[in-house]
Amino acid sequence: MKITVAVAPFLLQYIPKYVTPNSGGEWHVDEGTTVAEIVAMLHFSEGADVLTIVNDVYCLDQSRQLKEGDSVLLAPLIAGG
Repeated sequence: MKITVAVAPFLLQYIPKYVTPNSGGEWHVDEGTTVAEIVAMLHFSEGADVLTIVNDVYCLDQSRQLKEGDSVLLAPLIAGG
């Protein structure tokens, strides 16, 4: 199935050089692929706090199974004050 995955530029520093993220592109994944599996595919290093947004809604449930046409945005978790 096809989904769209985008990685915020700030997070690219936490992805190993051998992983080539397709930032903002179509991915072909198996039926039943979860949000956690998408994050794992990018091999983020320790210290990367990743916020996952699916179809413009924050996704707290990392075990959520994605559906055809879903859009996943991986953004940095930022706190401020």
